[in-house]
Amino acid sequence: MPPPDELDLDPVEPAPSGSRSKESTAVKPAAPRTKGGTGKGGDAPERTSVARGRKVPYPPSPSDVPDDLTDYADSYVAQQNKLLAGLFVFLIFYIGMILFFTLIGAWCVWSIKHLPVAKVAGLVFSGIFFLYLVKGFFKRHPMNKEMHLEVTEEEQPVLFEFIYQLCDELEAPLPNKVFVSPDVNAAVMPRTSLINLFVEPRKDLLIGLGLVNSVNLSEFKAVLAHEFGHFSQSAMASSYTYVASRIIGDLIEGEDWFDRMVTWCKKQDNVFAVIGHAIGAPLWVGRTVLEQCYKAIALQRLVVSREREFHADLVAVRAAGSNAVVHCLLRTVFGLRCFDQAFNDLATALDHKLYSNDLYLHQDRAAAVVRRKKKEPHLGLPPLLATPHDGKDIEVFDAEEEALTDEIPPMWRTHPSNSDREKNAKERFVPAVVDHRSPWVLFDEPGELRERMTYKFYRMVFRVPKNAELTDAVRVQKFIDNEHAETTYDPKYKGAYDNRPIVPGDLPELNVLVRDTPWAEERMEKVLDKLYDGCEDHAEARSDLNKELEALQSGIVGRPSKSLRRKIDEVEEKRAENGEWFKSFDRRVYLVHVQMAARVDPALRDELVERYRFQLEVQRFFFTARDAHSKAEMYFQTMVAAVQGKIQVNRDFFGEFMQALRESWKALKFIIRDAREINLPAMKNFEEGDNLAAFILVGKMVPEPPLSYFKGVWLDKLMNQLQGVQQKCARLHFKSLGGILQLQETIAARWRAQREPVAAEVLDEAPVPAEVVPAAPGGSEVVQSAHTPLGRVDSVRAKAAELPVEVIDAEVVPDEPIAAEVIEAEVLDAAVVPSEPLPAAQAHAVPPEPSKSMAAFMASPAPAEARGAHPPPVVHPPVPPAVPVQSLPSADPFDFQAPAPPRPAPGAAPAVDPEVPRPAPKLAPRSRRPPRPSRNCRPMR
Repeated sequence: MPPPDELDLDPVEPAPSGSRSKESTAVKPAAPRTKGGTGKGGDAPERTSVARGRKVPYPPSPSDVPDDLTDYADSYVAQQNKLLAGLFVFLIFYIGMILFFTLIGAWCVWSIKHLPVAKVAGLVFSGIFFLYLVKGFFKRHPMNKEMHLEVTEEEQPVLFEFIYQLCDELEAPLPNKVFVSPDVNAAVMPRTSLINLFVEPRKDLLIGLGLVNSVNLSEFKAVLAHEFGHFSQSAMASSYTYVASRIIGDLIEGEDWFDRMVTWCKKQDNVFAVIGHAIGAPLWVGRTVLEQCYKAIALQRLVVSREREFHADLVAVRAAGSNAVVHCLLRTVFGLRCFDQAFNDLATALDHKLYSNDLYLHQDRAAAVVRRKKKEPHLGLPPLLATPHDGKDIEVFDAEEEALTDEIPPMWRTHPSNSDREKNAKERFVPAVVDHRSPWVLFDEPGELRERMTYKFYRMVFRVPKNAELTDAVRVQKFIDNEHAETTYDPKYKGAYDNRPIVPGDLPELNVLVRDTPWAEERMEKVLDKLYDGCEDHAEARSDLNKELEALQSGIVGRPSKSLRRKIDEVEEKRAENGEWFKSFDRRVYLVHVQMAARVDPALRDELVERYRFQLEVQRFFFTARDAHSKAEMYFQTMVAAVQGKIQVNRDFFGEFMQALRESWKALKFIIRDAREINLPAMKNFEEGDNLAAFILVGKMVPEPPLSYFKGVWLDKLMNQLQGVQQKCARLHFKSLGGILQLQETIAARWRAQREPVAAEVLDEAPVPAEVVPAAPGGSEVVQSAHTPLGRVDSVRAKAAELPVEVIDAEVVPDEPIAAEVIEAEVLDAAVVPSEPLPAAQAHAVPPEPSKSMAAFMASPAPAEARGAHPPPVVHPPVPPAVPVQSLPSADPFDFQAPAPPRPAPGAAPAVDPEVPRPAPKLAPRSRRPPRPSRNCRPMR
């Protein structure tokens, strides 16, 4: 059921104020009010300021405000009267039922002597129903204030003086207490109980510091004015509506000791089961009737809630102007997105034991990230206005776009849509001057307050240890910026990698394809130029199909109808076609970049392949953990509903539940086992080579469960570890994918640079004159040759030489023979060694010629004279033509230099060269392990 309308849980943004004269800006003297009083009228003395003489930043209020602007509309009065009438009728019936069972019990006691057994039974049943009806009066609903910090006048005097001046201006009651919270919100917190059916409740004011961090001072004034509008809205009617609705809700949905007692009786196998069903059946009938009545009352109550929001917006227009109300709505929606982004960023830093000391610095920095992800550089910024009157005809919110993105039906909304609120605020346009200062100027020592709230946020939300030490926010933000550098993708990819896994196919198969059939460079150039064509259309189609499927599945209650099942199947078929296109796209991306890397640098090729292997393993871990967690969660929720008696299950369900838990535990076990064999690649905020399992597993792995039972602590730990693996693998997916894209960009840039022709450099040099050397006078040479017994002897004579030439005759020396020394060889008896038959291939083979070093130890052939004057000529056998040796395939699938093996003709036997020994065949290993990669990523077992 929707929350009560007085609890303004939706963030209400402040609006800038307008200008007025000094007389109108002066705060009018108001009657001194107690906190929670009406504060209207009276010529009482002027209130004393609590700002201790300090100047309070207070934006000017708008001038020319219509007197009847904040009067209650006729529609508001009519809808509230309908609600009060319905609640009154219901409470009359409710009180009548209580009196009826009271009289039945009293009559049974008075006449117990007649048919005492029946009277005792009647007394028991009337007493049980009496307790069931009156228990709602005494049930307390304490406000959860774990995330709240109370601030006082002594701590924040300027803030309280700002609040008091605004209450004086609006003639609204003062808040009982003021609290601050960490989120983007502002709300009224009424303290209601049964007595508030007759007495006006006290109301506290809640200010979210995330809201303070998102708006300017004028808009902050509008936010508080909106809340004080709720303070003054028909206080008695609001409290009566709230208390009566709470009692009805407790009767229908509340579970306490009475409901648990009836459920316990139903489960027994004795007389208590009869009593439980005897009581439970009438209660079920009564609750069913009450539920239908409550739905009608709740719908009317929501109508009144939306009317109250319109009226509170007009109160804000009176205090700060029309533009401020609209702009603050825009800023708070964007501020909430930034707050969520900062929350996710701090959760990521939490994995590395980094605890920031300022949550709101990260909310500011998250604005750029949100705009970059949404691809809207001006997201969350109101239009620039030259004058305060310019915003009248400018539409900030699009009603059609809101209708497409709003997941809550209009009839169940506690607040109107932003486009409707904009129309309401500008229907009677009130211009105002904007004070662009930050609301932090109202707080004393805002840095200390921000740190206190940040610490409370870490303790309550992240459950960090009490002695955790906060780190400087600038250092934590640097960590976050490094994280986003890898996980925010370039717009050139056109959404191709947004929120989806990559599916390039079987990497070993693709590597063999790259080796055997490499692409020509012209083909790679064409593929690279058109690589991302069509990505934008298919990415948008994928997003639309996911949203359509989610909308269809959200409407399923129980078993889906045939028409709904048919629509879901059609959407699933379209998603499958879209997925096939992206599979082909991922395959092209992998093939072209691996081949480019091989031509640029084999080391880059190896790194790219290893990164793809790591990416696919992380994706596998993510989907395994997600499926295991979803299955265990589904069985657990079914078990809880069965224990509460909401559904019936068969006797075998508990065994199926235990089997599902064991399967989920085994899935976690296999993930951690395989992750221990993988090391992290180089990524920002990680050490290269760290073990993957040490990062994705939180604490020691939960032990194996017993066969027949489990404990709640064990189940909580299993679910937390599965969810932790899922979240951390999701983070690694985006970071690893970002690293792959960066590496591919580097490869493509180097490959293109390598293909660009180098232009020749032309140097204009001055001509150098040739040096002329005069020749020295001399005669030509005449060379005369003479043959002598020792060879050719040359003599050189000079002809017409000016220098004298001396002629020397050559001396002739006769030959002198030198006698050679003859040494007789010693004859040794050779031992006869039986020879082994040689293979046929070697028996007729030509013996190889001995090397020079071995020739000295072999017997020389007999001289020619010993064999006769004319030795027979040596006849050499014909040398067969050389047989080309086929090169074996390279073990490295990326060895582009190795020639591909020849393909034999169909049916032909492979040629075998007898001279070339063939290696023994290598058997494939039985293990499923792929070849061992580099040290950064070891394969799975």
